[in-house]
Amino acid sequence: MSALTAGTIAATLTTSAGRSLAMAITVSDSGTVRRMIGCGGMGASKNRKSNGTNNSYNVSHRIWSPIPIVNPELSAQGFCYDSGTESDLDNTLTLHGAIKGSDGVLHDCGTITVNPGDIDVRTVKLIGVTIPAGFIDIIAHGRVPNGGFYYANEYFRNAARFMLMEEGVDLPDKTLAGAIGPGAANLPAAFVGIVGDAPIRHRLIGINGDSISVGLGRYIHPRISTAIGICAGYIVDKGTASYLHTGFAGAAAAQNKSNYAKRLAYMASVGVTDIYCDLGVNDLNNPALSDITLTVDLATFHDKTRTAVPGVRIWQSTITPSTKVTGPRASDTNQVVVAAMQDGRRGRFNTSLRSGGLGSHIDGFIEHAIPAQSTTNSDWWGVGYSNDGLHPLQAGGNAIVTAVSAANPMGL
Repeated sequence: MSALTAGTIAATLTTSAGRSLAMAITVSDSGTVRRMIGCGGMGASKNRKSNGTNNSYNVSHRIWSPIPIVNPELSAQGFCYDSGTESDLDNTLTLHGAIKGSDGVLHDCGTITVNPGDIDVRTVKLIGVTIPAGFIDIIAHGRVPNGGFYYANEYFRNAARFMLMEEGVDLPDKTLAGAIGPGAANLPAAFVGIVGDAPIRHRLIGINGDSISVGLGRYIHPRISTAIGICAGYIVDKGTASYLHTGFAGAAAAQNKSNYAKRLAYMASVGVTDIYCDLGVNDLNNPALSDITLTVDLATFHDKTRTAVPGVRIWQSTITPSTKVTGPRASDTNQVVVAAMQDGRRGRFNTSLRSGGLGSHIDGFIEHAIPAQSTTNSDWWGVGYSNDGLHPLQAGGNAIVTAVSAANPMGL
């Protein structure tokens, strides 16, 4: 039921006598549901061992919410992941959290203990508190056992734009009220996001992706500076839903079809309504795989997702170009298609996806490829759209997000 949104659902009821009765189920949008709100995604990915003396850190993570967050509570995970594996934390992690809204008011959320393997650990619910819409800072004081491990976020490569931290400073929790800095690329994991009372119609979109979805190439939405990656860019551009990053650089459907159980359980727990998946380019860049294996692996992955997250809707993107660029930026004269893609597999996959190739395994597709491609050669990036032939620069990301937002395939 977590994925229902307002509207009318047509259904057919078959009686024991074999009669078929048409019916319509009306879902009201006047109620609320507990759901992650704002833009989350702080899953841990890499261990960083403390030196046995400085076993704490302070971190501030800025998010953006299109709606006020009512009766908020912070959520944390007891597991970490990378491009192809998930694993429990090595040791307990104590987190003292606070939320600071755009009004500058600081709300203390108390302390929790996160144990290895925990899926969704919540702070106290702040009954009667409303965090205003807009930019919100999630602030945490984290502590691990002496000689224990921090769990660093490797994938937010441009994190310095919206995250601040101090590591190896054993300061009391009163630091929550003070300044934290400077920024860094790899930051200790803390709270994933904020759960609150959301209108039923407000959707939470889980982004299951790879380096493109988590912001390599350094695309950032022009207005919402915390939205990194083209998937997040589309969601915040519409301003009617929240998102949760779950992907990782280097990820492929061939790996993730069997290594997403913990993340799927977390998504079910925090109320994910939709999945936005951009996996595929790393599969197609692997000579041992093909467009056929990618289709089969995505079908398996999406079916497991439906089972783990009841009622979820799934959206798969087409695959953007993969080239070798022999200059500072892509042009119509300096690109060569990578070897594995030269058999036309990307074009075949995209054509098949557009014509229903994943069938009932998905609810629809999202067109990333066409707005990213050169008008001269569809196997290349558009002029100035990429620097490395794999990830979109700001110009490339702008082109993709503008086109997707205009088409609005998810109906946001």
